[in-house]
Amino acid sequence: MTGAADLDWAGSGCAVVPGAICENLTSFGGIFTPAAGQTPLSVFLRAGAAGSSGTVIEPYALQAKFPHPSIHVHYARGASLAEAFYQSVRSPYQLIVVGDPLCRPWASIPVVEAVVAPDARAVTAHEPLAGTVEFEPRATVPGGGSVDRFELYVDGVRLAQCGAGERLPIDTTQMADGHHELRVVAIESSPVESQGRWIMPVSFANNGRTLSLSVEPRRVKPSGTVRVSVAGEGLQGVVIFAMGRVLGRTQEAVSSIEVPAELLGRGSVTIRATGRFGDGAANSVNALPVTVEVSDGG
Repeated sequence: MTGAADLDWAGSGCAVVPGAICENLTSFGGIFTPAAGQTPLSVFLRAGAAGSSGTVIEPYALQAKFPHPSIHVHYARGASLAEAFYQSVRSPYQLIVVGDPLCRPWASIPVVEAVVAPDARAVTAHEPLAGTVEFEPRATVPGGGSVDRFELYVDGVRLAQCGAGERLPIDTTQMADGHHELRVVAIESSPVESQGRWIMPVSFANNGRTLSLSVEPRRVKPSGTVRVSVAGEGLQGVVIFAMGRVLGRTQEAVSSIEVPAELLGRGSVTIRATGRFGDGAANSVNALPVTVEVSDGG
């Protein structure tokens, strides 16, 4: 933590270790115009800091508007960068925090696995599962800590919770056939409650329903288009979507749509499709998602 209005970082001889939080307690660290007249927080980010902050208007030297030095205590106890900031700032109204909010170099992150009870069978990627399945979650915590509880998520929705030594049941007959993402989250017992997770793509197979999805090309420029094709049997309709946005609908057993890449955004984008055979999740099927890359390089 420093407090120099015009900090000569290049001439200071200092270095920043990965994950560090660097703070400069001045009036205009969050203003990036040349006329601001003080060292901006971006100086620390360029030097390798994981995060820093600065006020965007004159704070009148009130400590409550800046991170208290206890920010480093919270961080060293295992809190994430965002948690450390907002536990140490009483009045953050004029403050902008920039960096990696989830950086947590001192966290005791549980190492998690989940096996199928009662025979402790490991689950493999894209393995078909049917009926009611009970998962037995396990975790180890670096440094000898313990896990307080486990949570089970399917496609991002929390379905069950259990304590250590207990099991997480899931009735796959109430869900769509086809692709799903299983996620078991372990929450360690300290006040910080650091989380670790086990993630596994699987396929639910109760009704013999299938839906295929293909996308071409896999790499495209923002000005281009991608052809999204789906194929299934007995479907009443298919919805194609990405990033929460519906890209198209079809009622054909085999169909294709053209999607402007500008609707997908830039970077890696996962396209999904769900087919309906009737009402409710149990009367539907999910296709295996396809990820495309949208970039100027095409």
